[in-house]
Amino acid sequence: MLLDDYSGPFEPEFDLTRLSRHALAVLGREWLLHGHLQDRIGMPQVMATATREQMQEIAIVEWMAASPVYSRRMQRAMKFEPGTVATILKNIQLDIGAPHHFMDFRCRVHDDDHGEFWLAHCGALMDVEPMGEEFVQGMCHDIEDPTFDATAAMSNPRAQIRPVHRPPRTPADRHPHCHWTVTIVPEADPVEPHPNAAIVGASKIASIDVEVPEADAEPGGWADYSGEFDPDFELEDLSHSALVVVLQEVAVQSHVLFRCYLLAVAQAFGDEKARKDTAQALQRATGFFRRQIGARIRHLRRVPELEFRFDESIENQDRIERILRDIHEEDERRNAQLPTSDSQDDGDDGD
Repeated sequence: MLLDDYSGPFEPEFDLTRLSRHALAVLGREWLLHGHLQDRIGMPQVMATATREQMQEIAIVEWMAASPVYSRRMQRAMKFEPGTVATILKNIQLDIGAPHHFMDFRCRVHDDDHGEFWLAHCGALMDVEPMGEEFVQGMCHDIEDPTFDATAAMSNPRAQIRPVHRPPRTPADRHPHCHWTVTIVPEADPVEPHPNAAIVGASKIASIDVEVPEADAEPGGWADYSGEFDPDFELEDLSHSALVVVLQEVAVQSHVLFRCYLLAVAQAFGDEKARKDTAQALQRATGFFRRQIGARIRHLRRVPELEFRFDESIENQDRIERILRDIHEEDERRNAQLPTSDSQDDGDDGD
């Protein structure tokens, strides 16, 4: 029997296929929100030793590099082809940058080249508005302008996302919170991918395989999202096996986003800063993680303490591989410079 929650005994062989469609949809929304929580933990770490403008630049680089990588993965997983506005809006519906209900995106497709979306409610704006207009301007203008286009470009490099209106809100209670058009402009210059997208795209997490169930464990729902765009799409619309795949892809999105964050911080401030920020972010999130464990596993007498440690083995392995690669390349260069026996013979005329 499939589980509608995980309130029962611990299952050592538990995986996502044990959950019902209802439970998977609920968990999927939590995992989409996780990406936002993850980003919220990282940005204050940057601002602890940097300026607001530097923090914004980290956010821009992070999302510009991450969203093209994971958007293409989701397109393949749910079988919706790139090229049209419908694909761009489908990606938004399955993006950790637009967690359901926290960011209430409403979308409309007019034709293959034209569409729009608006936010009836933006939880991110509600959090940022009390911080002042500079932070609102930074999020809704400086960060969103390049990152929206980078996301859309994964479907069509000549796609443009442009504001109809956006915060700062005038009047202060304006609804919807923002409104954008999505247009594919054939004569426009294509959006160039951020260089970090190629770096992250070559990483192991970007190419990791997800497990696809052999059959649905529960009837109902779409096997993929290859059909028409649905403006009222919810995770509950997907089949059991499709939800299992989507949740794995959402988990990959979070890892890709954090990989891009660490890369951006390391490039701007050095590797040690990236490691320190990661350690502090995880440590500050320990209370949240323990509360979540305690709420979900009710048979625990005491929630264990959590301690995060860096796995040095991967870094050491990468360093050894780089050394071996450098030695191999040096050997090849030396061998290429050595004279061959034929060339030595050719130099002797035999007079």
